[in-house]
Amino acid sequence: MADLEDVTLDGRPLQSLRVADLKAALEERGLSKSGQKNALIKRLKGALMLENLQRTSTHHIGLQPNSQIGEEMSQNSFIKQYLAKQQELLRQRLEREAREAAETDGKMLLIELPDSALLC
Repeated sequence: MADLEDVTLDGRPLQSLRVADLKAALEERGLSKSGQKNALIKRLKGALMLENLQRTSTHHIGLQPNSQIGEEMSQNSFIKQYLAKQQELLRQRLEREAREAAETDGKMLLIELPDSALLC
């Protein structure tokens, strides 16, 4: 892990910055500006390290992190059973909701029909 001396802001070591400079850099990043100088340095160091990591990391087009986990998990019998059970519960719920909607629609039609329509 990088030491404090390794992390710089505009080429200057964080320890050499004034508290006002540290707070301004933290504010630019939407981070808290409260605390003593060491706390500010620690917070800014973390933000700068993350920025550096994001800047230098290579992006693999079309490849998501952990993209193969789904494939590996689908081979697990426990997960297969769990997913099958969830699909069955979802199917049952959708059927129940469809039945309830149909029953409600049928009741609504009876309520909305005037008495003269029943005699025809």
